[in-house]
Amino acid sequence: MDLQVWPDWNTFEQNLPQMGDAFFFSTKATQTLWEAPLNSKRGAVLIFGSEGKGLPPELYDRYRERLFGMPILSPEVRSLNLSTSVGIALYEVLRQRKAI
Repeated sequence: MDLQVWPDWNTFEQNLPQMGDAFFFSTKATQTLWEAPLNSKRGAVLIFGSEGKGLPPELYDRYRERLFGMPILSPEVRSLNLSTSVGIALYEVLRQRKAI
């Protein structure tokens, strides 16, 4: 992982195309994690919102086709812990890339 800190969202978003294919994760997504093509040779940039608020609302429309969620089988569970979701997504990237 190449950790980078950006001064603000606009600066990050301007540089996003050069970093790889962006994948946004939210409980509001209609596509599941299993549908995300995370094995891109360009690299995958995984983007999660804050644990309490999620992603900023304007991103849901702008990145609709790149918005994915984690399947939750129980109707009593609203969402997964953020760190758990990140770990699941990272391991899905590794699973998909094992064939590369």
